[in-house]
Amino acid sequence: MDRTSWKDSKFERTDKLLYLDHNECCDNVMVQHIDLFLKGLNSETLIKYPNLRKAYLSLNKLGFNPDITLLTSGAEDAIRVIIDLYKDMEWLTKPSISFPDPTFGMLPVFAEIYDLTPIPVRYNDSFMYNVEELLKGDIIYLAYPDNTTGTLLDIISLNRLLYSGKIIILDETYYEFAGTSTIELIDRFPNLYVVRSFSKAFGVAGIRIGMVVSNKRNISKLINNKPAYEINSVACEYLDFIQNEDMLSSVNRVKDGKGLIEKELIRLGYKVKDTHANFVLVEYDSTLFNSITKFAQIKVIEISSKKYIRITAPDRLTAEVLIKCLIQ
Repeated sequence: MDRTSWKDSKFERTDKLLYLDHNECCDNVMVQHIDLFLKGLNSETLIKYPNLRKAYLSLNKLGFNPDITLLTSGAEDAIRVIIDLYKDMEWLTKPSISFPDPTFGMLPVFAEIYDLTPIPVRYNDSFMYNVEELLKGDIIYLAYPDNTTGTLLDIISLNRLLYSGKIIILDETYYEFAGTSTIELIDRFPNLYVVRSFSKAFGVAGIRIGMVVSNKRNISKLINNKPAYEINSVACEYLDFIQNEDMLSSVNRVKDGKGLIEKELIRLGYKVKDTHANFVLVEYDSTLFNSITKFAQIKVIEISSKKYIRITAPDRLTAEVLIKCLIQ
């Protein structure tokens, strides 16, 4: 697999476009709140090594138990440390990892890095996939909700995976927009690892904060496999700074903007898919795509036999600007 480097990147941003292609924070109030955080930093934050004690103790106010949590450099690193722990299963010649296809793009990369047999399980046009095919993997990865479709696996199928005894990685990066979590199941299912991220609802994709939540025994194993400092100093300070109330208010504003865009697209006759994440998903239409890309960067994805336009959901003010440009 040939991967891109920084030299291949065309990630140049200007003030002329809205950037609605990476599902980053597009809530202006949260952006102002983050600006306030940055103004409170001083040189010591960069000079000194990360204060991990402060970071872990800060998790309490955010509703997480630090005793069953491992902080990581983004959700991507959380997934990696779990796979790294199980890559050498003694009873298997070459372990396998299964995942819905498409999903988070690093899964096939991790499979190659760790010499795992990849088992991609394709979505159909109804955004469903064969759970029995997923069960063929020794490690099963599932974004919950999925970062491509925004869908949630039904509870019966989810239980089928959990009761299988396979290593289950449930990536809840978009949890705050879905409101459905499996963290309460970690003591019941010792094979369950839940991944969370601060890149979406908490608004800070750039400082890379993620975490793994599992039972104490699993977390102890992961701790033995972690780097000296799980996250950087700015990330530690942000965990101390941010409050759940700030995040929840931002999520509500984004949901409001998302609903506004979806309503307008439906009014205009476009086919909008229901999602449990911070993005709008609409069936591809060249006229719509050409209209939006005059003023915004968006993403086109392919699921089964169809193409879709994915638009990061912004707050209401930005949504109104988008709609105004769209109907001109």
